[in-house]
Amino acid sequence: EKNKKKAGSPRGRAGKARKKRNIFKRFFAFFADKRFRQITGFCLLMVSAYLLIAFTSFLFTWQTDQNLLSGSWTKMLFDPDITVENWLGKLGAILSHQFIHNWFGVSSFLLVLLLFLIGFRILFKVSILPLKRTTAISLFMLLWISVALGYIFVHSDWVFLGGAFGYHINHQLTGVLGSIGAGILIVFAFTVFLILSFNINFDWLKNLLLKMEKPILDE
Repeated sequence: EKNKKKAGSPRGRAGKARKKRNIFKRFFAFFADKRFRQITGFCLLMVSAYLLIAFTSFLFTWQTDQNLLSGSWTKMLFDPDITVENWLGKLGAILSHQFIHNWFGVSSFLLVLLLFLIGFRILFKVSILPLKRTTAISLFMLLWISVALGYIFVHSDWVFLGGAFGYHINHQLTGVLGSIGAGILIVFAFTVFLILSFNINFDWLKNLLLKMEKPILDE
């Protein structure tokens, strides 16, 4: 009964609260530790290097590895009789196939760039490029390049350059707007992006039109 009274007393509740605060402090202190930061930054740099090599290899070996990747990935990974051409082996073939073929096409290389920049920033506390701005631009371009390449190579063997995302988005856009309408929308989206992100203007187009009009006025 005495123990129960102590646990239910204000002093006992305060002790429990202090223990909880100490647990949270230790938890957050672990993530704030310099060693954890260095390990995280180094891991991101290694992952970016790994994906860069795997993605680059995919561009040369995808035709050979394609049939193997259409089956069970678990079986492919652990079956010693199955070999792939990707420079980073089976795992490299699976990751590159997933990112490039099943997701965003060659624009997936932008994810490599982001991982490298984030890892470099965490490890060295130096920003090669403005991280927030670069992330926003890269994420837009990741989607836009996928859709643009899907539109350009929709009837080609190189349709994988836009990935499944680009292919399916174009399929929907073409069904609603038609082929020409989908192309106009893609160009329009990129133009709006340039204006908002880089504050471009069309003075160059105005000057070009004036130059074209001068010979006509002289006549």
